Amino acid sequence: MKRYDTIKLIGATPKVKGVFDAVTPSEREVFCEVRSVNRNELYQARAIGLDPTIVFALAIAEDYQGEKELVWNGEQYSVIRTYRTQDDGIEITAEVSKRGQIENGS
Repeated sequence: MKRYDTIKLIGATPKVKGVFDAVTPSEREVFCEVRSVNRNELYQARAIGLDPTIVFALAIAEDYQGEKELVWNGEQYSVIRTYRTQDDGIEITAEVSKRGQIENGS
């Protein structure tokens, strides 16, 4: 069963201010299909200290612009890796963000 949803991609827009570089946080909402992490990928990632928990499939690869964080269902995730699919989409493998855990008191 496919599950369609939206995620908020969290990035940073560079903004030069005087001699110091500054960034402005930016958020964009995009449509995705929510998928499970396959067993093989899960075990391989855990062996090197990563904990992939979910995969978000975007039909249009250009919707993803290198963001390192995202929010889905009120939970913040860190992007572990991306994979460009044969049909010009992109899969984003993510884990629960340690930053999100601290902010939520977990």
